[in-house]
Amino acid sequence: MDRIHTYVICNHGRHVVVGDVARFVGMDKSAFCVFFRKMAGKTFVQYLNECRIQMACRMLEKGEKSVSEVCYAVGFGDVPYFHLMFKRTTGVSPGKYKEDCKQEQRDVAD
Repeated sequence: MDRIHTYVICNHGRHVVVGDVARFVGMDKSAFCVFFRKMAGKTFVQYLNECRIQMACRMLEKGEKSVSEVCYAVGFGDVPYFHLMFKRTTGVSPGKYKEDCKQEQRDVAD
């Protein structure tokens, strides 16, 4: 699992294919999918999306990039899908999350 996590962190901004990850850890695709689901309790794609959303949160907290720039930087290729996954994971839209972070930073500064 550590090797899988390392692969995701190093390649999150690219188009990650399950077969490539499986080869990286020395398994065939179907065995990898069964193994991953058993170990993590979720599919690899769910895990990958969660990791990307966590990275997006950190980037949005910094406030240096727009939502669409963050979307592409963390490996999502489609802004509407990014919005959907972000809201499903965090409960708020990426724009709202970014604005809330700005407000918290202003409140701390005051």
